[in-house]
Amino acid sequence: MFASPMKLLAIRVLPFLALFFFSCGSESPVPDEIVSDTLISPEYADTTVSENENTETLSSRPDPEELLESFIYCTESAENSMTCKYFIAKAICMYYGINDFESDEGTYINFEEILPRIKSSDKWYRAGDSFNQDVLVKAQDAVNNGKAALAISEQEQYGHVVLILPGKTEAAPAWKNLSVPQVASFFMVPGIQPFVNRSMAFAWRAPEGIGIYIRK
Repeated sequence: MFASPMKLLAIRVLPFLALFFFSCGSESPVPDEIVSDTLISPEYADTTVSENENTETLSSRPDPEELLESFIYCTESAENSMTCKYFIAKAICMYYGINDFESDEGTYINFEEILPRIKSSDKWYRAGDSFNQDVLVKAQDAVNNGKAALAISEQEQYGHVVLILPGKTEAAPAWKNLSVPQVASFFMVPGIQPFVNRSMAFAWRAPEGIGIYIRK
């Protein structure tokens, strides 16, 4: 006896339907509670500066000797002694990796504009006087931790500005044996040689009248 065409069709189709429903049923949706557990939670940035990050910050700074060479080149090729008035602001920005002393035109402000810019900024604060040993140590620690620190003559209308360099303070006999940082000094006065990696006492004969400013 032969099976009817409808039975033959059922025999052939039913296995496929069973396989289809079985395979679909095996892909059951993931429960909501499991999905929520596998979501990537936001990572909160660790703002603590590690020792490695601090080392990278210091190592990324340009060599003070290179800045000095650039300054000498600028002065030697300048039309007059005031042509390179912008260089101190440029050196500060390049060395510390900031843009505080850039002009609106994308260049750099002249050195006599640096102190007024600092005083009007909420990014800087006056740490104290350079004849205060605690202030000198505070400035040195700030620079060693990747911050910017400057010493500025406040007795003159256009006070001289020096960059405080990383390292350690050393005794300066001319400054009543105060322990002072090393600095980079780009003198604009003809006849006075600029220098880097030397005591702050080489920039001024005495510590009076010099303010220490640190970037927050």
